Amino acid sequence: VLYGLSLFKKETGVALPLDIVGTGFSGEHEFLQSIIEGENLAESVRLLGYKNGQDLQAIMLKADFGVVQVPDTVYFSYQPSTKLFEYWSYGLPVLASNYPMNRKLCSPENSILYEATPIGFCQALKVAVHPTITFDRKRIIEMFEPHSWSRIVESFLEKAIGLESK
Repeated sequence: VLYGLSLFKKETGVALPLDIVGTGFSGEHEFLQSIIEGENLAESVRLLGYKNGQDLQAIMLKADFGVVQVPDTVYFSYQPSTKLFEYWSYGLPVLASNYPMNRKLCSPENSILYEATPIGFCQALKVAVHPTITFDRKRIIEMFEPHSWSRIVESFLEKAIGLESK
């Protein structure tokens, strides 16, 4: 993603902002920081670290897109990234790597699929910022409301523990 963002900047002259939330595994923050500095992205990429729910909500409401890049492995062929649903619950369109489960769940109404390479991500960014591309955030929320945590609890957990409405 960072290399694709750097390529986009080189090709267009535009430094798109990117906020990265979370702490990652040991050494990842330093690794990402070295890429940010090496690719001259320090003015547009922020490593925000851990954020609580209230802070995360504010970040999501200001965001234009979510990025879901997962490795094309057997594991992710059968399980969707929970980030997809997290972003969609805020009405965020998603830039998603082109792997089996993303292909199954993503549509032009809610996502832009890309090949998980710097060139692929750069191309997705070019599509995302094109003035003719628009996404209806309210429609995205409506599309995925059946997958919301409250709906899942209502549909399955209550039945499982015998609290069904009579």
